[in-house]
Amino acid sequence: MKFLWMVCLCLGASMACPSLALAQAVATSEAGVVRLANPHIAVQLDARTGTLRSVLDVAGAQELMSVPTGSYQALWGLSLGHHATPNAPYADNNAATLSEVKLLHSEQGAAVHLLWQGLRFFNSGLMLENATIAVQATLGNDDTVVRWRIAIDGLDGV
Repeated sequence: MKFLWMVCLCLGASMACPSLALAQAVATSEAGVVRLANPHIAVQLDARTGTLRSVLDVAGAQELMSVPTGSYQALWGLSLGHHATPNAPYADNNAATLSEVKLLHSEQGAAVHLLWQGLRFFNSGLMLENATIAVQATLGNDDTVVRWRIAIDGLDGV
């Protein structure tokens, strides 16, 4: 069984490009932070969990979203029951093992690829060792939108 979602994070960032801004999109990883940025927008992810830490309108020099270090925040979550079902098995990126972080670059932009292998539903004890969750955040050189692709595989028998 395989699921695929595509989500766009539209931020309405200004189209103005400050003189000290990046000339193109880049993906970097340093000091526990993965960063995807271009002259208009920058996003930061926690390198250990993949959680979104901040979103910055670079052109307007304004922080649009920030998650304090140590606070609970999930980039993705998966429930095996209806939202009104009490105690339905639930897992998110904080209960899975982020096994791979790849920084990708091309002439058109940059991307961050995150891969979680194994999925533990922490409120039920259910463990799906063959499950994989792949997230890719892509940012073009001139984009004001970060495109997110989330693919889940290995949920057979659930």
